[in-house]
Amino acid sequence: MPMATNGSTTPYPTAYETEEIFLLRGKAPDGKLTKQSAFDSHFTDDAEIIIMGQDHQLKGNHSKEDFKTEVQARISKLIDYSKPGGAYEVIRVVGGGDTPYAAIELKTTGTTKAGKPFVHEYVYMLRYNSERKITQMKGFFDSQHINSHVEENEGKAG
Repeated sequence: MPMATNGSTTPYPTAYETEEIFLLRGKAPDGKLTKQSAFDSHFTDDAEIIIMGQDHQLKGNHSKEDFKTEVQARISKLIDYSKPGGAYEVIRVVGGGDTPYAAIELKTTGTTKAGKPFVHEYVYMLRYNSERKITQMKGFFDSQHINSHVEENEGKAG
């Protein structure tokens, strides 16, 4: 198989490479994403980000910039980063390598500003292009979990 331009022997990021991309989104103690620009660099400028669902506030199609302000920032405002125990972890990655499609299962834990446990497990379906960039990310969230925390905490997030 011909070598990709970045030195990899697969045309698309492998499961391990996909995990490394998403680990760039780790949080600093103040709640800020530690390597957001590095994470963003793995998306095309016109990447399509879709949060699936019928009944929660974060659903819809988002540009890369809108995703940061309408989804990531909104969830980050729910979490009390002064409390210990917050974590972001990759559970598993399936696909990638020889196929442009991959699925990544993630888990975010912490404590909300209302003092309740926040345990959010979710999946992103990814599509890579021939330049190994994410062109589409489709998220499947726990709608009831997100709704209950957003409704309870948004007034306390400011």
